Amino acid sequence: MCALPLPLPALVMVGLTAIYGFAAGVCQPMTMGWVTQLAPDGSRGTAVSLRLAGNRIPQTLIPAVSGTAAAAAGVSGVLVVTGATLGVAAWSTTAIPETADSDQR
Repeated sequence: MCALPLPLPALVMVGLTAIYGFAAGVCQPMTMGWVTQLAPDGSRGTAVSLRLAGNRIPQTLIPAVSGTAAAAAGVSGVLVVTGATLGVAAWSTTAIPETADSDQR
């Protein structure tokens, strides 16, 4: 996403967009499965609801921040802010344990 503002040939841009679209499309169902595996049996619905609510916060904040970036840096600022936000989200997942302890369920 951060590479889209760069002056690249159109075919490279199409390739970058396809890669991003594939990655975004694969990540959503994977994280839903991950959340349901980590949540205890009796609270899976709550965990999935919290995950979906967590998606709504960035859907509200990113446009506001992107508008500010667009005012300062133009259209490329929007892509950079969105890419940076995705990078921070990916980095923040390192705080979540990779496996759930089956004895705690």
